[in-house]
Amino acid sequence: MLLEPQVLDKASKCLLHRYPADLSENFPCEMLHLTKIFKSTFGKEYELPTFILLNESYKKQLQLIFSEVCIAIQVFCILPVTVAEAERSISKLALIKNCRHSTVEQEQLSHLAILSIKCELAREIDFREIIHDFAKKKARKIKL
Repeated sequence: MLLEPQVLDKASKCLLHRYPADLSENFPCEMLHLTKIFKSTFGKEYELPTFILLNESYKKQLQLIFSEVCIAIQVFCILPVTVAEAERSISKLALIKNCRHSTVEQEQLSHLAILSIKCELAREIDFREIIHDFAKKKARKIKL
């Protein structure tokens, strides 16, 4: 969907105001220029997923021309992941604290939180081999 130039300019300036350390004053102009050449450059209408737009920009070596746009897309692509990961970590930690309350130390609580957050990876671990190695190293042999 093509935005009107006034709407695009306003949205670009809003984003520029939100991220002044990452974007420069050229950002609204770059956005307007990109919309004008989008179809001829990417061969598609305005329905291109954001991360694909970023990858295609780098493949076509457009990051030098649209550096501010590439930075804005990178910020857009990583922000939701960062927030979701933090929220998941906090909710898992709260769940573990409720289950174990004050019966575990802080270090054990941290390890349990990591295992809970990375549960897919933890399910792939073969614990029999780990237990066997641990028992072999810690075995005490007493001669009678």
